[in-house]
Amino acid sequence: MASPTSTAGFCSNTGDEPLDDYNSILATTRLAGIEFPSHWDGTTLVSASTPRAVQLELTKKLQFLPWTASGSFPFAGIRYLRTLQESMDLPELNLLYALELLHLPGVTTTLTELEAYLSSVHDKQVDAHPLLFLAMGRWTSDVAYVKLFVLKYPSARDTWLTADEMRALSPASPAPTWSPTDPSQLWRALVDAEHVRSPAMESLLGMIGIAKVKRAAIQLFQSARARKKMSLAMQKKNPLSLNFCFVGGAGTGKTTVARLFATLLYESGHRPKDVFVEVSAQLLLDQTIDVFRKRAASAKDGVLFIDEAFDLDPDRDVKGRAIVSELITLAEKYRNNLTIILAGYEDEMETKLFGFNSGLKSRFQLIPFDAMNEAELHAVWDLQLQARGWTAPPELATIVSKRLAMRAHSKDFGNARSVRKEVEAATMSAMARPTFDGAKLVLRVDDVIGDHPLHNPTLERVLGELEGKIGWTSIKKSVHDLVQHCEKNYKRQLSGQAPLPLMLNRLFLGNPGTGKTSCAALYGRILKELHLLSSGDVVLKTASDLIGHYSGETQTKTQACLEMARGKVLVIDEAYNLDNSRYGKQALDVLVEKIQNTGYDDMAVLLLGYEDKMLAMLRDQNPGLARRFPRDAAFVFDDYSPVELLQLLQYACTRNEIGCSADAMEAALVELERQKRLAHFGNAGAVNALVQQAMVKATRRDGPIVLLAADFVRDDVASPDMDADPLQLLDGLYRMDDIKSRLRSLRNAMQVADAEGSPRPELGHFVFRGSPGTGKTTVARAVATILYQLDLLAVDHVEETSGLGLTGEYLGQTKKRVAEKLDAANGGVLFIDEAYALGDKWYGQEAMTTLVAAMTDPAYSGLVIVIAGYPADMDRMLDRNVGLKSRFTQFFDFPDWATADCMAFLRATIARDNYIASEDVLECIEGHLDAVRRLPGWGNGRDVKQLWNAVLTARADRIVGRPADVEKTIEVDDVDTAFTAMIAARTPVSLSDARAEIAPVQTPGSMPPPPAMRPTETTRKQDAPEPAKTDDGDAFRQNDDIQRDAGVSDADWAELEAAKMVHAAYLAGRQQELDAEALRLELAKAAAVQERIRRLCPCPAGFAWFKVAGGWRCAGGGHYVTDAQLTAQFTC
Repeated sequence: MASPTSTAGFCSNTGDEPLDDYNSILATTRLAGIEFPSHWDGTTLVSASTPRAVQLELTKKLQFLPWTASGSFPFAGIRYLRTLQESMDLPELNLLYALELLHLPGVTTTLTELEAYLSSVHDKQVDAHPLLFLAMGRWTSDVAYVKLFVLKYPSARDTWLTADEMRALSPASPAPTWSPTDPSQLWRALVDAEHVRSPAMESLLGMIGIAKVKRAAIQLFQSARARKKMSLAMQKKNPLSLNFCFVGGAGTGKTTVARLFATLLYESGHRPKDVFVEVSAQLLLDQTIDVFRKRAASAKDGVLFIDEAFDLDPDRDVKGRAIVSELITLAEKYRNNLTIILAGYEDEMETKLFGFNSGLKSRFQLIPFDAMNEAELHAVWDLQLQARGWTAPPELATIVSKRLAMRAHSKDFGNARSVRKEVEAATMSAMARPTFDGAKLVLRVDDVIGDHPLHNPTLERVLGELEGKIGWTSIKKSVHDLVQHCEKNYKRQLSGQAPLPLMLNRLFLGNPGTGKTSCAALYGRILKELHLLSSGDVVLKTASDLIGHYSGETQTKTQACLEMARGKVLVIDEAYNLDNSRYGKQALDVLVEKIQNTGYDDMAVLLLGYEDKMLAMLRDQNPGLARRFPRDAAFVFDDYSPVELLQLLQYACTRNEIGCSADAMEAALVELERQKRLAHFGNAGAVNALVQQAMVKATRRDGPIVLLAADFVRDDVASPDMDADPLQLLDGLYRMDDIKSRLRSLRNAMQVADAEGSPRPELGHFVFRGSPGTGKTTVARAVATILYQLDLLAVDHVEETSGLGLTGEYLGQTKKRVAEKLDAANGGVLFIDEAYALGDKWYGQEAMTTLVAAMTDPAYSGLVIVIAGYPADMDRMLDRNVGLKSRFTQFFDFPDWATADCMAFLRATIARDNYIASEDVLECIEGHLDAVRRLPGWGNGRDVKQLWNAVLTARADRIVGRPADVEKTIEVDDVDTAFTAMIAARTPVSLSDARAEIAPVQTPGSMPPPPAMRPTETTRKQDAPEPAKTDDGDAFRQNDDIQRDAGVSDADWAELEAAKMVHAAYLAGRQQELDAEALRLELAKAAAVQERIRRLCPCPAGFAWFKVAGGWRCAGGGHYVTDAQLTAQFTC
């Protein structure tokens, strides 16, 4: 080959190769015929034509370079090489890319990159880069390429070769002939040195595994030999504790070894007799302590073996406590002539037995029985097949041992017992074959791993059933992925590889009626046919089946359920209920402890429930629960789509052998879509209930049962009230023209969309801006009825609350209150009056945040929220929370009532209720209304109704006890009495400027003469001065000081007070003319105080506030604000 035209750090090969070994080795490799440079500086990576900046970046970022720091980002070099390959045609980049991939842990597939580089070397007839030797060696694991590299470039050996490559080049060391830890070699050495003989020891050495146990047994002989060399006095000074505790999993041979230990103690000379007394802890608990003492006495000079000793549980069992106390006595008092061996699982022995008394553990030598490894499981398989007279292909032992080794660290792993179960299952499968020949007992691969997943007819039938189910799109895909996973594992096992782990335990998330329980049954059958479960049946439980009523019962019940589910699918429905109590947490802890989700536990646990509640449980409970039931592997059961609901409807009709017209199906779907807007829609259950209800109606007709549209119409929809126009509710209100128009437009848009078969416009949520009494609540009810008639709401219901009503007083109360109101309103309308209170303080913000979250929560998709309040306050609140504002799409403004609107309402009311009011009365009402409307806290229609009721009350007081009037007449006195009371309640007596807002009802020139005053027994303290001779302000204040004379009737005093108010208004007008600027400032200050108080604690009735001792109280008396609260909130 020609040398490269330009090199850096390379010298072309111009002569003979340095070593004959190099040529002979090269000729046997894939690199035969390729030329390499004779010299290399050990650092150059690319040709000299490459920009220096690129070369420097390569030396910094490539990870396989020996000088690269180990903490660098592993893919930095690969990313940089990708960038270079897009812009440069440099063959060495492929080689460097291959070396980078080979540097990553576990990556060996770099054939594409190396082939590309080799092709480039051949095509361009250039020398190959020296690092090609290392790339080929690392890819093929062939040390010959590494030898070629060292022979060609010996100076680069120490820099470029890894530790493994260095060891591969070193001469192979001979295998050691002696191992100080090999039990067989230790025993042979002892036999040769001491000429000991022990058949029991030979039997123990013949057992597979348990190396630590065998070394402990050999120590018995070593210690016995040493003690023989000691004097009796020294033996007494150095006593031996020959009590043992065997800890290990099931099937490790603890009981077998205990029997051998009895013989070993005798054969070694530690005990004078070969005595072995075996008993279980449970049997001891069923007997008396005296029986236990007799058993211990019968084991004298030998061994007392107590299996599953942790069942003594002295903390909880009184009998167990007595036995443990006796054990401590026996172990100490009879240590020279009695050996006690306890056996059990390590964790249980520590927690249930040794934790009770620390002195107990110190009296026993712990001997661990390790779980069998893959090689030992392989050997057990071979021995058990041989003992049964069966033969099998060699790969079966590999498949079984690898599969079982994956479970070696789980608590329920049975070691040799698990191998025996595999042998029994495989032989049963072989004997069930129609072609079984009893003369030749031969296992096949499918006896162990079953049929190929894609060639299993039973599995195909079950999968066909799954595909035939309505809906379940995501579940079908998940099951398909599971089958593909099992197919890959099938191929891996055939090639001698361990199967990849599987997650059989899953969350089933969804609303009721989505088929979770039905799917669980199919899931079990599928797992059985995939040979992941031995039975596949379903054990159905609820959360209450796992929870106990006293300490310890929950663990017992949960463990019993798990044992019952061996080989099956354990379904725990409504599992989120385990999140609600201490005992429920204990049940979850047991689940975390007992299940591992390896895919080979012969059990699948399914937790069923609503998605939000289940995920909350995973967040709040034992973190191990989320690892065993990962959200990503959950089966999510979506609500059925409209098409799927129709399919379910048709299926229900077919099953019940009834007909269903097209119109009926449309009506049924409308009703189902309405129900779907409620939380936790019943899905298939809702369809079945709807069909059952329709069938009841259809049976009232003669002839075959055919469901009609009317059968699916709700009774409340079919009632005459539903035909009424809900906008008629607004006829009694005023200034509603714009709102009525917008509601009609909303209704028209929905109806046109339905008629044209188009999607309905987005409804959104509503903001009502207006003062009290303008009809916001009434309009909210009308909106609910309209949306209900249009099937946009599931229920015609308005849940009313206020901003303050949603805010709590302590941590957690706000969220609870909001949730309660949301649930109560779900499917209808949630009306929040004075919603601006949600923008104040921390708890209000918490309520607002909860509302915003609910607006995007699918559980509340059928809820319409209406917030209402004063325009300015509502705008401020929404401007502070852009997220909240964006979710409200309908803004309705409610203007205040004018005097004409109030009079129109009263005229209509008077006419409707058949009262008579003269024009003088109506003019008096109108005059008073002009005054009252300017008072603080005007409540529009609400106040008009309150005033009318006050007029009727005054009339009743006037005519009570008199002969009944033929006509129901309203008089001026009735009106004056009613309005005087409201004016007095609304006028802040502590603020003189508030009276200035009350315009005189009548001018002084048009005022009628004051009514005659009856003489009194007392005289006034001071005659009222003439206005012309006294300052207007003094007269105003003197009127305040005048006391009621004795004997003045309530009616006369009320009439007088009204006259005083008229006069005060007149004087206020005079004062305003004399000192307008000063009065304006005082009024502004008073109004500011009223506004601050209203923002701090709004009065629903809109009453004014009055200064009282220590604070302020509204005119109605029901609301109070302290001076401290006002000062803390605002700085005046």
